[in-house]
Amino acid sequence: MLRLEGLLLAAWTIACLGDVQAADCNGNGVEDATDIAPGKLELALDRVWTIGTDPVALVAGDWNADGKPDLATANAGSGNVSVFLSRGAGKLAEPVHYDLGGWVPWGQVSSPLLALDLDGDGNADLAALTHAALVILRGRGDGAFDAAVRYGAGGAELLSFAAADLNGDGKPDLAAGRPDGLAMLRGRGDGSFEEATAHDVGEEREVWSVAAADLNGDGAPDLALGLKTWVRDLLHGTWMLADGPVALLLNRGDGSFEEPVVLPEDADPLTLLGAADLDGDGRPDLIASTPAPGVDHALLVFRNQADGTFEKEVVWHQESPYHNLLALDADGDGTPDECETQFHRGDPDASGRTDISDAIVVFGHLFLWDPTALPCLESADADNDGAIDISDGIYLLRWLFTGGPEPAAPGPAAAPCGVDPDATGSPGDLGCAAYPPCQQARR
Repeated sequence: MLRLEGLLLAAWTIACLGDVQAADCNGNGVEDATDIAPGKLELALDRVWTIGTDPVALVAGDWNADGKPDLATANAGSGNVSVFLSRGAGKLAEPVHYDLGGWVPWGQVSSPLLALDLDGDGNADLAALTHAALVILRGRGDGAFDAAVRYGAGGAELLSFAAADLNGDGKPDLAAGRPDGLAMLRGRGDGSFEEATAHDVGEEREVWSVAAADLNGDGAPDLALGLKTWVRDLLHGTWMLADGPVALLLNRGDGSFEEPVVLPEDADPLTLLGAADLDGDGRPDLIASTPAPGVDHALLVFRNQADGTFEKEVVWHQESPYHNLLALDADGDGTPDECETQFHRGDPDASGRTDISDAIVVFGHLFLWDPTALPCLESADADNDGAIDISDGIYLLRWLFTGGPEPAAPGPAAAPCGVDPDATGSPGDLGCAAYPPCQQARR
């Protein structure tokens, strides 16, 4: 498993599901999971809320400046945004709905909802995508938002969008993907935008995802585009829309762009998921997926080489397609949780179960064998006190035979796989280089 220093790489599946994010909803310093399913928002710490029809995106932000993370969803079927204010302790107030004036695209890989300060007043605003317009909801700073303001994009259907200061004037701009290329909307800095201008990316190319990041280190945000192309099905004599390449538009610094560069030229069909600095080198990397032999989908990282090129690496396999991506370091240790080695505590022989042999392995590790022979030292630290000693073997025996407490998180083999709760490099972190049962379960 690739160990990515910096940001957590979390990719997940959307069937009609939507999106997943994490935020410290109950103020305990640990990010909690939120998930949306058709017509519902579920927060593990509280309850299920009924929201709009077919929610497809979820963002977190502090809408009322009280220091507690609030939530908002974009709902495809009902064409609105639902805003939830945090009441603390993992609880949310009932949602307030804001009409967008059109249905929200769903099934795309880019999120149709963004949270950012568009007018420079320090309050979080919401930008949403409908099939025919970019919609702005300006935040008032008290948890409420102004009525939606819609911006057309030349009459074409909209598929994806991203926000960044593309022309270097200090004001956020928008770039929207269309079936015929890109639409650029220059921000005025007050939450409004100039009329859209078109940018061609090549014939027969539709822009289904957009990511903005400084890809070549010149200080100007560039654009990475996930393209789909029309190809002819020779067997049936029809045209079909297929995953195309990832193309890079390098910014000249004034909001104009060089000709698209396909990355890499010999790549399999790719679906662009996003851009983030995944290895902590200060350069944004690209994340994409592609069909792979033997499995349905492979997750790829294109590492930024600082010379305008990217090095491809396969980091994950799963049966279902990847749609949205969230990059974050959930435990704040600088190491991505999802890409740390997952394991079961109390299973130092890595058999996938916790039994008496594990206690024997602990004693053997202490008194008979090479102390560096265990590939996952954390698994042997049954009580997670930051050291492997005789008390860990006794701890396991008590749990197995006398009703003692079970091994500390991430728990024994009957529990889900998990990562060490101690931050990487902290005094309590013993390290876990490999634990095959969990690695096999995640592929």
